Amino acid sequence: YGEPEPPKYQFFLELQAVKETVASLDGMTIRDGDTTQVFEKKFGVIEPAEGSPEGTPPSADRNTWEWLSGGSVDTELAKTKIDGVMNSVASIRANDVAAPVSPPLPEYGLDSPSRSVTLKRQDGSELVLEFGDTREAEGGVTAGTYMKASDNPSIWVVTSYTIKNIFKTRDELKAE
Repeated sequence: YGEPEPPKYQFFLELQAVKETVASLDGMTIRDGDTTQVFEKKFGVIEPAEGSPEGTPPSADRNTWEWLSGGSVDTELAKTKIDGVMNSVASIRANDVAAPVSPPLPEYGLDSPSRSVTLKRQDGSELVLEFGDTREAEGGVTAGTYMKASDNPSIWVVTSYTIKNIFKTRDELKAE
């Protein structure tokens, strides 16, 4: 290992709390207190190749999209900023695991969290991420926000940087 002290337990933990590919996600709903923002992808279109059978429908180009907000393209919002939020929420690496299996949710502020993100996958399924209380740094314990994913019983601790990149106000998402 090469260090004067033995490695901390986090060295051995898999801390990838969320790992989705952006191309496999069709949208996201971000709830922050009383504010809810819904973003859906409107994919580009690939026309049928020349010589395709008549009646072949166009297909979606999953590598090209615009963001719909409220059912239409919102020209006030910057696509790159919404893409940044999607990139942040699609791949979240925690800095700690607070509780590995089915802990009492009230202890972490996750019994009725005021912040959540729902990711809509290409296959129609959803992944819900809930964000609870803030944990203060103390001793060897790192600071962060408690997070739980609907597909995993663990309670993760994510950095304030991650939270800042996900929960943006409408003004922060506007094109400049």
